[in-house]
Amino acid sequence: MKKTIANILPMLFILILASCSSPRGATPESGLLTPTSTRMTVSPTASPTAIPEPVPTGYTDFLLEKIDSGEWTLEEGLVTLLRMFIGEIPASQADLGAGVLDAEGTGLLQMAGDYLQTGTDQATKDELTRLINLLVPSQEALDRYSIPEEQASVSASRMAAPVKQDEVKCETLWEDGFPDYRTPKVPCYLVMDGNVGLDSYQVYFPSDWRGDSSKDDYKTATVEAIQASLTQYQHHGLVKPILFRLLHPGPSARCRLGHSSLVSL
Repeated sequence: MKKTIANILPMLFILILASCSSPRGATPESGLLTPTSTRMTVSPTASPTAIPEPVPTGYTDFLLEKIDSGEWTLEEGLVTLLRMFIGEIPASQADLGAGVLDAEGTGLLQMAGDYLQTGTDQATKDELTRLINLLVPSQEALDRYSIPEEQASVSASRMAAPVKQDEVKCETLWEDGFPDYRTPKVPCYLVMDGNVGLDSYQVYFPSDWRGDSSKDDYKTATVEAIQASLTQYQHHGLVKPILFRLLHPGPSARCRLGHSSLVSL
């Protein structure tokens, strides 16, 4: 709406100026009109307003459009968008333009996985492997930095001794690639477990969410969505393992990977 108004206002302003500059009360004596002159009223023709191009449905369509236009190669596009997803570059550097309608990245991950199987550029495959491992860590990697939610009430003296603060930083855990250089559990995440029929699920959320009532709705909605999905899809056969992340934008529109909430089925 704002863009449309911005286009219309300059046009109306020009028409008003044209009306103000036309002769008023002109008489034959002024020489502007003669007795034989006929005043004709010409309806101004509105200038056509350009129809904005529709934004891509999702990141997969966005990537394909960039490739078709010659702006990106497949390799450049996959690496750029995945780097944006994990927060290594801001969205502005990914040249998103007007953005996309659906901001989920499942299709993009599938394309990256396909490239790992069929791609020919080894450097790109190595980089995609690194990025995918950051974006979708293994359950083992998550469990190294997680404890069950019910254990969170245990006093610090009874918990496994944490490593030095300069060694493990939950804020940058994702960006650091879940380093496995210690034995004690460092509770960056708390885990909620549950079952629907024969299927189990785990919800991982930042440990500093505990006691924060403003985050309760997120956890409740997540669990309800999982339970509803499992209940629905169990009728169609085996439910395969699923992992999804909720990315929370931080400063400068970068994804704060340390504040991602995770669900693993």
